[in-house]
Amino acid sequence: MHPLTLSTAQLSEIALDFERKTAAGLARENQQIKCLPTFTPLRKQPQNGRVFVLDLGGSNLRAGVVRCKKGELELIAQSPKIKMPWQRNIPFDREQYLDIQANALANLNYREKADLGYCFSYPAEPTPDRDVILLKWAKGIDVPGTLGKKMGRLLLDHLAIRFPEITCSGVTVINDTVAALIGGMGDLDATASIGLIAGTGTNMAAAIQPGDIPKLTADHRVSGLLPVNLESGNFSPAHLTEWDEIVDHQSNNPGEQLFEKAVSGAYLGNLFKAIYPDSVFNATLGGAELVRILDNPDRYPADWSNTATMIYNRSADLIAGALAGLIRLLHRLQNKPGIRVVAEGALFWGQVQGHYQYRARTESTLRNLLSGFNLDHLGIDFFRKDHANLIGSAMAALTG
Repeated sequence: MHPLTLSTAQLSEIALDFERKTAAGLARENQQIKCLPTFTPLRKQPQNGRVFVLDLGGSNLRAGVVRCKKGELELIAQSPKIKMPWQRNIPFDREQYLDIQANALANLNYREKADLGYCFSYPAEPTPDRDVILLKWAKGIDVPGTLGKKMGRLLLDHLAIRFPEITCSGVTVINDTVAALIGGMGDLDATASIGLIAGTGTNMAAAIQPGDIPKLTADHRVSGLLPVNLESGNFSPAHLTEWDEIVDHQSNNPGEQLFEKAVSGAYLGNLFKAIYPDSVFNATLGGAELVRILDNPDRYPADWSNTATMIYNRSADLIAGALAGLIRLLHRLQNKPGIRVVAEGALFWGQVQGHYQYRARTESTLRNLLSGFNLDHLGIDFFRKDHANLIGSAMAALTG
């Protein structure tokens, strides 16, 4: 079998390992899968009002204003996607980083006082005051002077000094995976909820009862499910290859984010380049260049097309393996008949030759694995919510 092709037995092993390590992250601090609880219980009704929203992803920034009326949320103003000018593995100026976000809010031309719902898509520790402390950058990004800082407070202070016309009265910061989970969750009584990002980067989140998070102190065991950001990109799966080792060694964070480096769009091009180091393949374009080969196989050597397909399929299979492990854990904790996976990301929802091949591959592999675990009776719903990150961030900010 080719090293890039994983058998059902290997994927089952990965699923069981993911389940064990997620349980360890819920129980103890400083585990490989961190399981960071977000202190926004999911059962509270959002308040009526308007909030600013920001969504900072791997490549793009979006801003908007969301209105909530009688529990219904509507995006009433939004910016176009703003391409972040940072480059992977090159430090980016902190003031420019803050200015870009502030300008996005200013250009909405909304001058009323409002809270900010901030979707921040990098490893960060949630704090009880609804902010986050940056643990590390990922996806090849680095902004010096920000590690260990409260990212919401950093932006609010910058707005107060440089953009006083934007009156943000407070900030709620959540991870993009948590935002997707909150924005697209279904009936919490009948369905276990998972947030999934499979795009430039990757991560998962889950809605979990505080009593099933042993590391929480008594003060934080509030009523209602809590969104838990797994930081699953740091999972170290078995059966990686020598080419994965090359990608890891050449990255700006060797030994970290091994799962992300094996599956996410930011690194799939690097993996192809590691296999064909002397080729003209442009790895800086990441997964987009890989998809170009998949879309136009006749224009490339047959071995390129075959390798691109194996890299793409392995990424979907690894996502499926991690999902299977998380579903096993949630089934043991909650025993609900349905699983909703709120999925976001250009890799997951991007089309190859006119079809959602990545989504189809992930679902097929997941169902096969669940069948082997005697969980094929579970209903699996892969769900896509328009503006999920912005809506989810607004819901978090409006849940007081």
